[in-house]
Amino acid sequence: VPVGEDEFGVDGDLGEMASVKHTDKVNVVVQCDRAEEDNPEMGYSGLELPGIGNFKDTRRLRMGTDSGEPVGECGEVNMGEPKTLIDFLAWGVKKYPAKRTALVFWDHGSGWPGYGGDDSHDHDQLNLPEMERALAEGLQAAGLAKLDLIGFDCCLMSTLEVLRVVQPFAGVLVSSEELEPGVGWNYEAWLGALMQDPGMAADALGKRIAETYSAFFSTLDRTNWRYLYS
Repeated sequence: VPVGEDEFGVDGDLGEMASVKHTDKVNVVVQCDRAEEDNPEMGYSGLELPGIGNFKDTRRLRMGTDSGEPVGECGEVNMGEPKTLIDFLAWGVKKYPAKRTALVFWDHGSGWPGYGGDDSHDHDQLNLPEMERALAEGLQAAGLAKLDLIGFDCCLMSTLEVLRVVQPFAGVLVSSEELEPGVGWNYEAWLGALMQDPGMAADALGKRIAETYSAFFSTLDRTNWRYLYS
C-alpha cells in the first residue's frame, strides 16, 4: 500500500509499477497527491500515466499491467495531516484485505523531523508524533493489529527516533540512514519478484527491496549521480 507524491511520469515510480505483469493475488494501491505546479522537467505534474492521465489533486489508484485504475478521488488533501494517513489505512485495508500488508511512505524524508512536505499545503510534513498517532488510529480503524512491513522510499529515515515510532506497528522496517537518489527504489524489480511469489514473507520482501535498490545503483556511472540527487 504505497503512499506518496513524487515521480509520477511514465518513466517514474508509477510507471515502474505499471511495467510489472500484475496478478490478482497482489493488490498495489497508491494514494498520490500531485503538486499544483505544472513543470514536468522538475518533476511536478504535467506528465500523464497510462490509464490515468494528468491530475493535480489527490487520487487513489490500483496499479495494474501497463496502467493504473482510478479507485477513488479525495479532492485536494494535505498529505502532512495525520487524518490523511488514517483515512487511507482504514480504507485500503478494508477494501483490499490481505494475508500480508505493507505500507510504503514515498516522498522526502528528514529523519527525526518527519516525512514528506506537501507542496500544496506550505510544505507541511508528517512529523513523528503525527505519524505515530496516524499509524495507531489508522490500524485500529482498519481492524488490523500490525502491518507486516513498513518502508520509507526516502532519505534519512533509518534512525532510532523513526524506529521507536514505527516498531509497534510493523514486523519489518525498510529504510535508509543515508540520502536516497531521487529515482528511489527499483519498483519494477522487487514488485516483479513479489508478483512471481505472492506468498513471500515480509523479511524476504524487505531483503529483496534492499538488494534490487543496491543492484540498480551499482550499475550506474557515478557521473550521473548529480542528476539523480537533484
